[in-house]
Amino acid sequence: MNRLVWIIGVCAITVARSVGAAPFTLLNNGPASNRIDLFFLGDGYTQAEISLGVYDRDIEGYLDHLFNESGYLSDPFKRYQKFFNVYKANVASTQSGADIPHASPPVFVNTALDASYEYALDGLDDRGLEVSDAKADNARNNALAGSGITADMQFVTVNSSKYGGTGGPWAVFAGGNDEAHEIALHESGHSFAGLADEYGGFTTPYTGAEPTEPDVTKDPTGAKWSRWLGFHDPRGSNLNIGVYEGARYYDTGLYRPSLDSKMRELDQGFDAVSREQFILDFYKKVDPLDSWLGNKTTVTSGDLWVKSIDPNVIATKWYVNNTLVPGATGESFNPADFGFGNGTYQVRAHSYDTVLDHSYDGGMLDLVRTQYDLLQEDISWTYNEQIVKLPGDFNLNGVVDVADYVAWRNGLGTTYTAADYNTWRTHFGQEAGAGASAVTASVPEPTSAVLFVFGLLAVCSIRRGDTC
Repeated sequence: MNRLVWIIGVCAITVARSVGAAPFTLLNNGPASNRIDLFFLGDGYTQAEISLGVYDRDIEGYLDHLFNESGYLSDPFKRYQKFFNVYKANVASTQSGADIPHASPPVFVNTALDASYEYALDGLDDRGLEVSDAKADNARNNALAGSGITADMQFVTVNSSKYGGTGGPWAVFAGGNDEAHEIALHESGHSFAGLADEYGGFTTPYTGAEPTEPDVTKDPTGAKWSRWLGFHDPRGSNLNIGVYEGARYYDTGLYRPSLDSKMRELDQGFDAVSREQFILDFYKKVDPLDSWLGNKTTVTSGDLWVKSIDPNVIATKWYVNNTLVPGATGESFNPADFGFGNGTYQVRAHSYDTVLDHSYDGGMLDLVRTQYDLLQEDISWTYNEQIVKLPGDFNLNGVVDVADYVAWRNGLGTTYTAADYNTWRTHFGQEAGAGASAVTASVPEPTSAVLFVFGLLAVCSIRRGDTC
């Protein structure tokens, strides 16, 4: 079992050729104002190693693990990839690697951010890999100055193959280690989602106050995550939610939600409690919608629209006067297309993460069971429809044609009467002119289409009891 140290991270990636240079973007999914900015610095990479792509290799390997993992090790990041922008800044060191003060003999190298292996919090070995927070902050500030980018999630990858990581405001990990990607992902649980380590260590019982982290408790009933108790995770029984003793460096007196999750051991998924916390914290940084049609004044024509952060994650339903319009889905809506005639309406787009359709169903998309308001957004308009309506134009498309006969026939006895057929026949072939309030053109001679419909009616009148 790999015991993990507490590493704190923040989310954002920015690329710059040197400290102080304008940031380069590794992944741009939309406006920084509505994205989680993931930011990388590196330490112990010489200029020659940066030029050879060693630094980029360590970053790109982690990003591939984060967003393209085919299993569930990186849940929930793959689903929410479009929520992130990613950046990096290049920081060249004079020498490669990191200090190892407790080695025999000790190892000291000259690096830009003073990377050094120290003893971990549990004192097991010197796998706590640290950098100077002050120097890392300065490098970040120089790289991002004037860019409008904020480092919401921030990492330092160190050019070392020796297992290690630790943190504070920065999640630090050994970029060349075989477990680098899992270490960094585990540490983002601390820094971004505020999760605790879920392994023990101290043999004396815990007697302190109730922990603030959402994934550990001193209450043996597990009331802190009661909404998830009994959840059978379809990804594996080791992630089933219950109450298991041993967490936050104590063998007894503290409890965790699952037998084994990434906050306890590498190469496991985040359990439902931890995964949910990530998603809630994503939505504390972003909204479901990037933009929408202006709604400060009355809209008088055309389509209403919203643009979501990711249409594969966010669904939209439309309401008119607080009544759901059946079949009105997608990111645009025109009331006339759904039979709304002249008048003034209150129209609302309700956009939401589709995981809300699966809450408590126990399936793969049962991801969130609390704070639903974070995952949805409503936009409203006053819409004044002034349709140029032709007599007989039952589908309101601006022309009287065979499609209107179909609409009349389908609505006969409910929406339309037999007299409406005569109106359609009289005005067949007419089109609405630009700006016209009505069309009063002379009745045209029957066209082939009209003759076809008349023939159809004749057949229907002969075949008594049949409908057309």
